[in-house]
Amino acid sequence: MAGIRQTNNRPGRYRISTGKSAGSARSSRSSRTAADERGGLHFGVKGRTVKKTRKNTTIDPAAAQEREETRKALEARRKRKEQNIREQKEAAANRVSYVRKPISRRSLYSLGFLVVAAALGVYGIYGGVTTNGQAALSSAAFGFCSILFDISSLWYGIISFLEEEKNHMIARITVILSGLMLAGWIITIIMGIRG
Repeated sequence: MAGIRQTNNRPGRYRISTGKSAGSARSSRSSRTAADERGGLHFGVKGRTVKKTRKNTTIDPAAAQEREETRKALEARRKRKEQNIREQKEAAANRVSYVRKPISRRSLYSLGFLVVAAALGVYGIYGGVTTNGQAALSSAAFGFCSILFDISSLWYGIISFLEEEKNHMIARITVILSGLMLAGWIITIIMGIRG
């Protein structure tokens, strides 16, 4: 039984007795010494000796190579994923979206002038054809007004490109059609003068 007892018959010197015999203490010390000689480690836990030997740290070359290949494959996969994300972002930035951008206001004016010019031009030409080239003065007036509206349509179509962050698809169409109509009127006038 554990207790405190006086040692060497000297007053003031005491030691804690765990109730173990001297033989068990010597065997415990000898086992720790033997473990130290074998290169092991020991820990005292409640009067018992727990032995912990060093593990064998030899690395298998095949396993190490397999781990290295796995690491390289994962790294390559991560880089491919990052590259795909970067390419998708660049493609989205370069893609033109006509749905999100509002239509240019001047391009609508250009479209309106173009429709009026086409209507007046058709009516003026129809008057000249039905009279076999002997059109009345009103047909010439309709043709002249058609030319003026066509020039206005071309002008508004061109200046509509100055509006930023707008949809210019209608402006492109009206500029092309207005240019063709104006060229047709110029050719018609030249042929009438020479004719």
